[in-house]
Amino acid sequence: MADDPEGGSATALGGLERAVQLVSAVVAPVTLVTALLFWFGWTRTNAVFREFGIEASVLGLSVQDYLVRSVEGLYVPVGIALLLTVVGLGVHGAVGRLVADPEAAPSLRTLSLDVGLTGAVLFGIGVLGIVSPNAFGAWTLLAPCSLAAGTVLLSWSVSLWRRLDGRGMRRGSWPALMTRVSTVLFVVLALFWAASEYAAAVGRGVADGIARDTRSRPGVVLFSERRLFLTGVQEDVLPPDPGDAYRFRYAGLRLLIESGGRLVLVPDGWTRRSGSAIILAGDGIRVEFTPAGR
Repeated sequence: MADDPEGGSATALGGLERAVQLVSAVVAPVTLVTALLFWFGWTRTNAVFREFGIEASVLGLSVQDYLVRSVEGLYVPVGIALLLTVVGLGVHGAVGRLVADPEAAPSLRTLSLDVGLTGAVLFGIGVLGIVSPNAFGAWTLLAPCSLAAGTVLLSWSVSLWRRLDGRGMRRGSWPALMTRVSTVLFVVLALFWAASEYAAAVGRGVADGIARDTRSRPGVVLFSERRLFLTGVQEDVLPPDPGDAYRFRYAGLRLLIESGGRLVLVPDGWTRRSGSAIILAGDGIRVEFTPAGR
């Protein structure tokens, strides 16, 4: 039997298309989640150390460090997002079953208008937050969350209205595909914005907790061969000892973080007005740690 080049090509192309779709279905969500975790971790970390006058880039943290630091603050927003998704899918399914009922059409049209109006108001709040970033003061999450919710509600309202009129776009058509993709991308951007604001708020909260009680961090005692001239730190000059090269002792320090062989320290009783952070690196230093609270 003679080979059919075109048939074989079509089969191969179909297999390749399914493979691409499978890879996209797996990789795209993982990539998105990883990017969100990294961004959340970076923003949170930068917010923490900026309160102490340090840029996160100076710390030399790795991608894994940022991912680890993002996990602890994402439980609440992720849980809320999942809950809203489940509720939204349930409502969508219930409304979808009523679309075929002619008696429910008037009520569904009213619902569509109400949801669309709510979505428009929320979308306007989000746009206001873009135009005037300080419009809502401490309510920094209001604008991005409103933008995401408004986009979803407007899209759902238009979709429901078109289905009631029998003018829904054919599933799989380019207009329908582009509409869905654009809506999803817009919501994703709004969620990244919300994640940034939430991460910064979490970071500032962590920094405030440390500033209120520096004793909550591990204590550090430094022994140095040379005088370090540390401001706001107790310095003791040790008596000469032929068996010990360390001549200077510094107590009253607290550890913020260790990264890349460098210690980031603050004095006990650090304040934003008068305190300063210390980044310590180099040889000729011995470090002793004490438990937090001591």
